[in-house]
Amino acid sequence: MIIKATDSKNEPVLNAEEFSNLRISSKTLEINVHDEFAKRFFTKRKHMLSRASLQCLLDISASPKFSSNVEEVNIGPERINSGLLMSLAAADKERFQRKRDRLAAWREFVEEQKTFDNSGQEQRMLEKSLHGFRNLKHVHIDSYPDDTDQVAWSRAWGAKSILRRLGIDVSEEHASPNARYSLVDENNGLSTLHSHYKRVMGALRGIRSDNKDWTLEFSFHPMCLHYEREPFDLDRSGLYDVYRGRVRAVNLSQVFFGEARYFSESWVSRFLNACNNLESLTLEDESAAFLYEDILIPKLRHLTDRGGRLAYDVFPQFLADHADTLETITLEGPHMTIYAKGFNASMNDTGIYPSWFDVFGIMLKMPHLSHLHLSGLTEDSARSFCAPYFKCEPRRIPGSTLVTVSDGEIATQLNRAIAAGFVKTFEDTEERVKVWFPADN
Repeated sequence: MIIKATDSKNEPVLNAEEFSNLRISSKTLEINVHDEFAKRFFTKRKHMLSRASLQCLLDISASPKFSSNVEEVNIGPERINSGLLMSLAAADKERFQRKRDRLAAWREFVEEQKTFDNSGQEQRMLEKSLHGFRNLKHVHIDSYPDDTDQVAWSRAWGAKSILRRLGIDVSEEHASPNARYSLVDENNGLSTLHSHYKRVMGALRGIRSDNKDWTLEFSFHPMCLHYEREPFDLDRSGLYDVYRGRVRAVNLSQVFFGEARYFSESWVSRFLNACNNLESLTLEDESAAFLYEDILIPKLRHLTDRGGRLAYDVFPQFLADHADTLETITLEGPHMTIYAKGFNASMNDTGIYPSWFDVFGIMLKMPHLSHLHLSGLTEDSARSFCAPYFKCEPRRIPGSTLVTVSDGEIATQLNRAIAAGFVKTFEDTEERVKVWFPADN
């Protein structure tokens, strides 16, 4: 059936407009495609905290046809940038100002946003919407999209129409980088960049008495814009008494980027330790070796670290502490330094300096590990004395490859890696960075 057909990228053949037109072409078709239509467009909803976007969510919650289909609600921080003219590059700013209709639309959006902020309706609208979704299973308090994914900036309901009125292309083929500048409200600094966390949590507090077993997910991506010690107050947010048992997933992206600390280390550690039912932790480009030392997550099942900076005297112990619960591990391009925090790594019983293959040994002892993906693992050589978080130019270990394995194959592949590690370490006489499982082999 064409409504379920997908292309080579697993994307639907019919786009949203085509599907909608097909659905309304006859009453019979509307009835026949209802389930697929509801599944595709209503099971997961992504919205922003604007009047139009929240009104749409409220209307869905009141709909007898579609409210029961909503299982996941994602709320992001997108806001019209009241400082857009200061954010744009000179040439883009000049072109924008010459288009009077776009300039007028931007000023209209800014005024509308200011009025809505002052109305006090935002939290009530969101709370009422969430209350109306009787099959709600998951709420995701999202963060800013990746800078390189321009299309992602238009995914929150209402964002695409704003960008179009501002003359910004949101098509996948020609998405404009100005989408990012239009929907991050930098003009008011810290007061608006991450204020959505507090506001969404306030709405969630209002539905805590509902008999719904919904779970909660947090994403943090400060986009390297401003240093902010605490995106929200842990003690006043209700995290400890209302939400922490519901938090199942946390995603951190460039919160600790290079030497920068956009959030307080202690705040992030406190937040993670407070989430006593956390099952999934994802780190993207984080120089956060300290996190693995400062947190203990009793129910952690899924760990992902992409491009992180790890420490030999911390990360293996973190894995050992969570060996009984981890089921999946994904490590893509992390770099592990042997000499973190002044620690002088001693040789192990074999007379060989510690290495990734010691980590592989810990993984072998994990009773529930069922999926493992390793790619481009790097480390300091025993003689290089690299400083913590130092990013050396990686070099390959001959014969190593990317590995993605499940269940019974895990032990086979890890034992091969351990054996190759011993041989290579004995042969190594260069001061260089080693690479396990290079992704480009």
